[in-house]
Amino acid sequence: MFPIIFLLLVPSALTLLAWRNGLRAIAEAGESSIAIRARALPAMLFLAGPVVMVLGLVGLRAGHIDVTRTNVDTLMLLIGAISSFSALVTSLWAPRGFRPIALFAAAAWVVCFGLVLMGFAALSALR
Repeated sequence: MFPIIFLLLVPSALTLLAWRNGLRAIAEAGESSIAIRARALPAMLFLAGPVVMVLGLVGLRAGHIDVTRTNVDTLMLLIGAISSFSALVTSLWAPRGFRPIALFAAAAWVVCFGLVLMGFAALSALR
C-alpha cells in the first residue's frame, strides 16, 4: 500500500507546485502576459489531466463500480498517459520560472502511468 501512495503523492505534489509556479509566472509577466500565458497554460492544463484521471479511477473504485466489462479504467489510464506525455512535451516551451518544475511533474506522471501500463501489459501476457 505504501509504494502506491508514494507513487501518487510525488507527482501530485509536483503538479501543485507546477501550478503555483505557473500562476506566479503569469502574474509576474505584467504587460507581456499574453505570450507567457500562451506558453504556460497548455502545460498546466495537460498536467491537470492525470490528476483528474487518478481521481476518477479512485472514485470508480470507491464506488464499487464494475468497469471491467466496458474497459473504462483502461481508457482512463490511456487518457492519463497521453495527457502526461503531452504535458511533458508542452512544458519544454514553458516560461523559465515554470519550466523545471513542470518538466519534473510531467516526467513523474509519465513514469507513474508508464509503470501501470507496463504492469497491465505484463498481466495480459500471462493469460
